[in-house]
Amino acid sequence: MIMAILCAFGSLMFIMTLVYSLDYSLSTNTIILHGVIFSMFASSISNFIITFAGEKVKTITFWTLGSLQGSSYQNALVLLITLVICGTLLMAHARELNAFAISEDNARNIGVDVRRVKLIVLICVSAAIGVCVSISGNIGFVGLVTPHMVRRLTGPNHKRLLPASAFGGATFLLLADLIARIVFRPRELPSGVVTSFVGSIVFVVIYCRSRRMQRA
Repeated sequence: MIMAILCAFGSLMFIMTLVYSLDYSLSTNTIILHGVIFSMFASSISNFIITFAGEKVKTITFWTLGSLQGSSYQNALVLLITLVICGTLLMAHARELNAFAISEDNARNIGVDVRRVKLIVLICVSAAIGVCVSISGNIGFVGLVTPHMVRRLTGPNHKRLLPASAFGGATFLLLADLIARIVFRPRELPSGVVTSFVGSIVFVVIYCRSRRMQRA
């Protein structure tokens, strides 16, 4: 878990240093672009390790798919502590995040220190991701799809959206894990397979609807 957090911080610092050297304003598009490139680089390293893993290939592959199998109450306690710390910091910057939702220029014009808030948010998120991945592996689409679905119920205000997204994401993951354990009993699917399958379909539907609304 410590190594996962350190690697998450290391990746964040590497990406932000590279972005800062190219774009002093730390624009979101530049961060996303470099994040995608670094993700592909990290994926190539993982594939390289798997190639020489020998008998542990199946274990490593299962972990990369993401699963709650083997999780304990101690893991749940660690996740709770992480949620309280990181969640409190994020909620403290809900107003700034609301300003970001309109535009970074708007946030800057009303006195928000854009770079400082971005760094705080990215550090909190990277720490939380490091803890989650160390426990469950790589479970995708939960944090990508759930906020879009919850936003339709709570609206864009991050004071309501952040806790609702946390609750909605937890509910989605538990349902996915339940399906993974039941559908092919006694064999258990990795939870990440179910979340990716459902999440990809939902994401495409949300994207198509948003495009139609923009055209209208």
